[in-house]
Amino acid sequence: MKHAGSLALVLAAMLTGGCAMQKAVPPATEQQLNNAMETQLAQIETMLVKRCDSEVAATADYQTKVLAELNGMNVGLLALAEKATGPQITCPELPEDPNNLGDKFVLGEVERVYIQEVGQAYDARVDTGAVTSSISATNIRLFERNGEQWVRFDIPAERPAEGEEEAPGTTVEARVARFVNIKKASSDEPQRRPVIRARIRLGDYVTEAELNLTDRSHMEYPVLLGRKFFQDIAVVDVSRKYIHSGDGSQTAE
Repeated sequence: MKHAGSLALVLAAMLTGGCAMQKAVPPATEQQLNNAMETQLAQIETMLVKRCDSEVAATADYQTKVLAELNGMNVGLLALAEKATGPQITCPELPEDPNNLGDKFVLGEVERVYIQEVGQAYDARVDTGAVTSSISATNIRLFERNGEQWVRFDIPAERPAEGEEEAPGTTVEARVARFVNIKKASSDEPQRRPVIRARIRLGDYVTEAELNLTDRSHMEYPVLLGRKFFQDIAVVDVSRKYIHSGDGSQTAE
């Protein structure tokens, strides 16, 4: 019992001494926390400034390099421009007469023509889709004269003036230059037509052309001028009519 009491006293003394050796740490004040936060912010700011300065310096170096390359390209282009000696391009002057294009003239979709062998003037449709030219003819009859092939046919009268009655047609005879086969969309069999040569006046232009004979009485215009007539001498403006004969009332003879 005596030893047990002594041991208890020793343990109590040790516990009391240990507690006395540990000092209590006081909590940080608000000022200390603010100081620590400001220190960390200053460190972060310094780090960001260094990084930005580094990136700005890199960007400046890149811009300097690009400008140097552009200057080099500009010098090269200037050198090429000095060596270039190509011909100068000049725009042609527009003709004073819009209906005259130098070596060609302009035709309207419809023109007034005078046919010497027939002795009459007609309204003619200028057709860029047709190859050959034709004139309206009925009662077409072939015959021989002096060993040559001739043709006799009836043609319509000229267009009557306003207020006048239409005159009867005229019978014409002409030598056959050749025959041509024309295939129409409405028939599988080609139509064999006689072709005559005639002098045609269109405005100031006079030429000899071939006309095949066919019944065009159901057509609006008795004469059709195909590409062979104007391909080397004129261009067609389908938005205009009677360029070379006013409104078509004139008779070119």
